[in-house]
Amino acid sequence: MFFSRPWFRSIFIFPAFMTTLVLISASNALGQTPDGALAGTIHDASGARVVGAQVSATSTASGLSKSTSSDGLGEFRLEALQPGEYQLEVTAPRFATTRSAVTITVSSVSSVTIVLRPAAAPQTVQVEAGAESVTSQNIETTSSIEQTVIAAKDLGSLPLASRSFANIAYLSPMTQPVEPSDPTKARITAVSFGGSSGLNVDLSVDGGDNNDDFIGGFLQSYSPDAIQEFVVRTAQYDADTSRTNGGSIIISTRRGANNWHSDLAAYFREQALNARNRLDNPEPNPKQPFSRENLAGTLGGPLMKNKLWMFSSVEYVHENASVAYSNDTLAEFRALAQLAGQGQIPNVASIAVPTSVEVPFRDFLYDHRLYWAQSTRSQWFLRGSVDWNRTKNDLVQQATLPSTGAQTDSNYWSVLLNNQYQFSPSWLGSFTFQANSFHHTKKRNSHLGFGLAFPFSANFHTTSGFETFGDNQFVTPITAFPIRRDQYKYQFRYDVTHSV
Repeated sequence: MFFSRPWFRSIFIFPAFMTTLVLISASNALGQTPDGALAGTIHDASGARVVGAQVSATSTASGLSKSTSSDGLGEFRLEALQPGEYQLEVTAPRFATTRSAVTITVSSVSSVTIVLRPAAAPQTVQVEAGAESVTSQNIETTSSIEQTVIAAKDLGSLPLASRSFANIAYLSPMTQPVEPSDPTKARITAVSFGGSSGLNVDLSVDGGDNNDDFIGGFLQSYSPDAIQEFVVRTAQYDADTSRTNGGSIIISTRRGANNWHSDLAAYFREQALNARNRLDNPEPNPKQPFSRENLAGTLGGPLMKNKLWMFSSVEYVHENASVAYSNDTLAEFRALAQLAGQGQIPNVASIAVPTSVEVPFRDFLYDHRLYWAQSTRSQWFLRGSVDWNRTKNDLVQQATLPSTGAQTDSNYWSVLLNNQYQFSPSWLGSFTFQANSFHHTKKRNSHLGFGLAFPFSANFHTTSGFETFGDNQFVTPITAFPIRRDQYKYQFRYDVTHSV
């Protein structure tokens, strides 16, 4: 369920009322769960199913364990397992204890078959379950969903253009990159499913909604170093995927483990090393300057071993892009500057004509997650994330002077709280509350009150087809200046899972 300002605030002070409302309306609070599951069968050497075997899965990173027992058909299922490596242990009377390593992937069900031997000595068996990379995935036999898991190995090893996790999503079948049609979020990478616009994609992070309710598509961006793994669903959606006729992306963020671990990375692309783009910046036009520096770091570990863990990631982008002018456009603007110097343009005494316009971009992303094992039956986690970015001379094109641009500021934040409580081996409850905000402003560079255009210019230079000076020439209901956008969203969810 979603509540937006201002009327939500009037009832937020009544937590008891809201809790009752959530419980009554839980069936309507659709969402996507980032957790995985483990299902399997247990039989002896003759093939007979083993009933009542005790099954436990223990996370190798945190030591958290979940357990159940095989039913009358010798089958078992463990729900709400966070993605990662697990040690699976199976015990039964008159049989030797069996241990195996399994991999749980995001929003997927891993299947295993355990063969128990007569009691003699404990044995260890390596069982391949789940996918460790997008290049080696087993077909999931427990669901009809068509999906691709992008694992931690992929995020850590494959190159990412623009440091966007969505670049790896393109490795999933039926997806392709698409230019965002929303000028307020031009830096958010869009993913097209089956040739769609990319605005009908449903995105969730740790079970919380991350969709733009104004335009569609993704809302807040996350550092790839903050993501554990994610899954790209392209068809045959399950009941927990809703509100979209396009694709679906489900993200699980990273968390701390019982060992302290950290990463530090830096990327530098300086102006002297920048190559000329011969398509939109051919010779003899002036070379288009560009430089970019990326700094990223993570830190995670136990605040209380086997009880309380933390994980933080931070990333900073320092980019100085530019827009270059062709020699023909420079000749047009220099002629315009000469007219201004002669007093032929009202209220404009001079016009500066640079060979290129700097478009600096700064971006700061931060994520922090706390995970608390209250007991073997109850676990909590709290995650907070921010994304602050600024672009100067935004919307300046290859045939428009800096006066047509704007300064863009976008501020995102989100807070998510989750609790999982296991009522019994077959009943599990999961509560999620999320609050997020998007505040966006555009301030135009020029307030002259008029704009000049050259109708005899080449039509491929700009959206309008004209070289322009003055106030922005491409005013539409979306790009009208000055502009401000605010989105506040509050989400309550309670999922109940029963395994039979």
